[in-house]
Amino acid sequence: MSTLLSSKPDLEPHFKALGFDSLVAYKLWCYRNNLSTSLDKTPAQLQKETDLFQNQTPAPDTNQHHDPRLAQHIVRIFNGECQNDTLTVIPTRIRTMYNSLQDNPEAQKALCRLILHVEKYADLLRPTLAKKGYGQDITNTHLGGLAQLARHHKDWIRPVEDWRPTKYKARLQFHALARYLLAKIPRAILFQQRIFSGQYP
Repeated sequence: MSTLLSSKPDLEPHFKALGFDSLVAYKLWCYRNNLSTSLDKTPAQLQKETDLFQNQTPAPDTNQHHDPRLAQHIVRIFNGECQNDTLTVIPTRIRTMYNSLQDNPEAQKALCRLILHVEKYADLLRPTLAKKGYGQDITNTHLGGLAQLARHHKDWIRPVEDWRPTKYKARLQFHALARYLLAKIPRAILFQQRIFSGQYP
């Protein structure tokens, strides 16, 4: 767990929605925007930060489809707040993946990190099939692949927050992400194949 999240776990959803994974980065952003750098914030101060963040120009490497409102919605889903809501396709699938990991809270947290990160920087949340010939199930999507990566978060050897895609196609982005997290290269390629063929438990 990062220094920031371990020091203020009650603000974890707020930090995640703003895209910060370190205390230094968060405080620097607050300082540059004339906001209090204290971690003891009122609800009004937190809302002001959220509003400011949503109105700022995205970072140069941010995905052109990044939607801060979707990021906020994702945080709500992972807080268990949208179980009975009528959602659009992508949030509905994210909720399905969240619920599929209800037996593994740590994997749910890992999936939240993955989804928030790829929503901002990559293009892995579309409801298109990841592999032809592996069926029409939600598990045969890149989102389903993210859920499998989350189940095996203890095998990650690098933090997902440091990863950035260098390819345009979603298939290549997922391959690069799996390789980055698991790193022992032939294993990462095999892991991706097994995920979509249903061979990986």
